[in-house]
Amino acid sequence: MRPNPKGKVRKDVWRLNTASFSGAHFAVFPDTIPKIAIQASTKEGDIVLDPFMGSGTTAVMAQRLNRQWLGIEVNPEYAKIVKDRTAQTEMWRC
Repeated sequence: MRPNPKGKVRKDVWRLNTASFSGAHFAVFPDTIPKIAIQASTKEGDIVLDPFMGSGTTAVMAQRLNRQWLGIEVNPEYAKIVKDRTAQTEMWRC
């Protein structure tokens, strides 16, 4: 694990705000959860694996953080949500 540049260590319990999503998935978690995990365990260009994609929040964050992603989702309705969410996540990219 890479050291935190701010010198702080994340605790076992993370206090995060909830998130909402207008799509059909009922258990969408906040972007902050995959963002923290992706930043802590990968670097730009790495591949992020999400074996239970659901609504695709991890894939969306991987794209925003300049990572590639590979996901598995058995529910075709959720797979369509992922496809729609990852088709274009940002208007501009620098």
